[in-house]
Amino acid sequence: MSLDSPPSAPAADGSGLPPRLLAWKALQTVRGGAYADVALDRVLRNSAASPADRALAAELTFGCVRQRRLLQAWIDALGRRPADAQPPKLRSVLELGVYQLLFCRRVPEAAAVHTSVALAQQLGLARLAPVVNGLLRSMQRLRAAAAGEDPLVAVSEDPLAGLSLPDDPVASFGLRHSLPDWIAAALLEWLPAERAEAFGRAANAVPPRDLRVNRRRAQRAEVLERFAVAAAFNEIAEGSELGFGERAVEVHVELHAAAVEDLGEEVLHVEPGVVDAGFFEPWGAGADG
Repeated sequence: MSLDSPPSAPAADGSGLPPRLLAWKALQTVRGGAYADVALDRVLRNSAASPADRALAAELTFGCVRQRRLLQAWIDALGRRPADAQPPKLRSVLELGVYQLLFCRRVPEAAAVHTSVALAQQLGLARLAPVVNGLLRSMQRLRAAAAGEDPLVAVSEDPLAGLSLPDDPVASFGLRHSLPDWIAAALLEWLPAERAEAFGRAANAVPPRDLRVNRRRAQRAEVLERFAVAAAFNEIAEGSELGFGERAVEVHVELHAAAVEDLGEEVLHVEPGVVDAGFFEPWGAGADG
């Protein structure tokens, strides 16, 4: 389960739909062949969404891309038609709903179901809204049944609970780690089982949020001082190895007014007047990296 899932802050209209709609649009663009970071940037570029809605849209977009195989396996197991046979618009709605039930700890299950149904209706899929509601409700019941009567079983933290795995070891490995079979087969052939499992878990792990100081523009101490003066952060992770590297300094932070989005290039959003965005550069954006 992603511990970084942002809270589902209600939209101005109280529906919670704006971030889901942004994520849905990004997923549709990904289906058209775009990279996930490019697709999300396109939909966010002219959006007036709040920082919280942008963060949730990013989590949903990248999460659905990372876990696509697992999400589609759930749809295959519970739907009357397999995921590949679902209309593309509906499939993205279902993936968003399933992802929230599996991985978004701060999104109540009822909110995940309700907003998915409402999203289908807003997209002109009102006749298919009962399909969304029925599949997600069935998923809730199946996962609850998998918990049995043991209150210590945290089914909500196990995305595989209630889902039958294939007998084939390659297919099972690929499904558990949401990887294509050819990668699963290569890993199982290349590595011992324990190391292959560790590799599989790391392959789709949520990346850390980092700020990289642009050494051409500022020093670490100066940047931290400016954030401190602006009261822009809560805390800096203790015990981090923050030596000066050749390219940049990684500063792990939890921020109020600035945050690194979970994008391929690490896009930095900074509130106006807090700090000059020129102090930072995305991963690999420098001339030497």
